[in-house]
Amino acid sequence: MSGLNHIYRLVWDQVREAWVPVAEHCKSAGRTGVRRAALTGKLAILAIAVVPPVLQAYTGPAFQVYDPNVDAGEVVTGEVLMYGAVQNVNNGGIANATAVSSAGLQNVSAGGTTNGTIIYGGGTQNVYIDGTTNDTIIHSGGTQNVYDSGYASGTIVNDYGIQNISSGGTAKGAQIGGEYIWNPNTSKYDTYAGTQNVYDSGYAVGTIVNSGGYQVVHSGGYTDNTLLTGEPPVSYQPIDPDTGLPEVDEDGNPVIIYLGAGTQIVSSGGNTLGTMAISGGTQTVYSGGVATLSVMYNGGRQIVRGGTAVSTTISSGGRQNVESGGVAISSTVSSGGTMGVQAGGTAQDTVIDGGYQYVGGSGAHAVNTTIMSGGLQNVRSSGTASDTTIMSTGRQNVYSSGIVTSTRIEGGGRRTSMVEELQTQPGCTLAVLKTSVAVRPI
Repeated sequence: MSGLNHIYRLVWDQVREAWVPVAEHCKSAGRTGVRRAALTGKLAILAIAVVPPVLQAYTGPAFQVYDPNVDAGEVVTGEVLMYGAVQNVNNGGIANATAVSSAGLQNVSAGGTTNGTIIYGGGTQNVYIDGTTNDTIIHSGGTQNVYDSGYASGTIVNDYGIQNISSGGTAKGAQIGGEYIWNPNTSKYDTYAGTQNVYDSGYAVGTIVNSGGYQVVHSGGYTDNTLLTGEPPVSYQPIDPDTGLPEVDEDGNPVIIYLGAGTQIVSSGGNTLGTMAISGGTQTVYSGGVATLSVMYNGGRQIVRGGTAVSTTISSGGRQNVESGGVAISSTVSSGGTMGVQAGGTAQDTVIDGGYQYVGGSGAHAVNTTIMSGGLQNVRSSGTASDTTIMSTGRQNVYSSGIVTSTRIEGGGRRTSMVEELQTQPGCTLAVLKTSVAVRPI
């Protein structure tokens, strides 16, 4: 193939907003104008560490035209796939530091391996049965698809990049990020999110979802040990690397970036195990979705919005909100944690171990709650608490229009039926404080 002897350089095309191969003597004008995509926080540091040096500048060393079939015993490095170019990495073949952009396609088949592929806008990498990819980086508009028994390790998904996992595909140790950029025309932040989609029979383990990133668990998808994290909420104006001045858009408006935290969405039929949310990370469980053994800590939040949460631990600074149609089963609310059972939500078999639970709104119901030492349950207007057990210095406050049935106070207490029938039990006092009734063991 004579084309294999041609030498090209990869430069930035301002019109296409993409990397393009040109003759080796051509130069890049540099990238200017509004900021469309950026690496943020720790992702930026990691991405720079693994991006081949040839792609860390606009005008790197020369590239050869790609080899369309990388077969057993072949190793190719630094190839460019663009404008409909297709590369098949077959059994025993290895492709390193491939750049895929603008309708370029890299297929990784059984026994094929890629390392450090970089996917730009319009580029796609498909990982098929028993194919393996390591340390792929997906930029704005790039896509990685991991299919039946395909395996992707260490993928980095930046703003507007997408990783899809389905049909028995597995992704391990992915990092998902993005950012929120202020839009002066709408007076709102636009979301530039990297996304990991886990579809039917797809499996993602050890994913880290950083600021602006999303992990969406669809029907039949399954995740294990996801970490939702981010930065303390902060807004800033970045420095334009070309001018060294604070960055502005094409209209001269300041580019303002907001750093928040990662998000996991558990859709109907989706399942998660062992998700941990910290530093503003949020897990939302929709109707038909199931989240098991989640941990909310130090700013992490779980929203049960019609779905089911099983055995969630809410530690110091963590929060669980159970909204209409949502069910939380066997949650543990530790010291400094908060659980809110809102209108239409249900909490079953909760242990309040030094933390706080409030139950309020029409149809809010807490059943079979155990309030341990230092724990507090507030039953507010239209909320219901039934079959509650109060231990040691635990406390239950019942406010106006709150309903409490069958509260049991351990240590000589007896079951009570209605708020107006609450009585002082041995070892307890009954106090009526304005519009509230409080049962306090002493």
